[in-house]
Amino acid sequence: MDTLRISVTELDSYRHWENDEPWMSTEALVAQLSGRGEPTDKMLAGTAFHEQLENLQDHECLDDFERNGLLFKVNLTGELFLPRVQEIKTEKAYEFGGTKVTLVGKADAVYGKHVFDHKLTETFDAEKYTDSLQWRAYLVLFDADRFTY
Repeated sequence: MDTLRISVTELDSYRHWENDEPWMSTEALVAQLSGRGEPTDKMLAGTAFHEQLENLQDHECLDDFERNGLLFKVNLTGELFLPRVQEIKTEKAYEFGGTKVTLVGKADAVYGKHVFDHKLTETFDAEKYTDSLQWRAYLVLFDADRFTY
């Protein structure tokens, strides 16, 4: 039986591409799915931001910082909750028409049955993520009942 591994991110990238959103070209999607894609500037910035979050100590403020050659200006108007359980990977196997599919996801943080995904953006637009498969997949993968971007 054939086996296919697909990440939550890849699944959502395909959804964006399939819906004709001007988010990713066919060539970029194929490169990503085949593991040949080069990280974009936004991906590199997201990686640097996540590294900073992962290294914060208890009660430490997230202030302006530099990481991986990038300068981040932080302007938080609220409190940022960072659970201790971070970067948790899980997977779940399914079968579709004789093909085994393993869905893989790595949550930025988990707190009980609550999954978190940190997004790096100047302004957060919740509507952009409403139709996402990402949050739905994480709820299933982590048997969670709450998801926060």
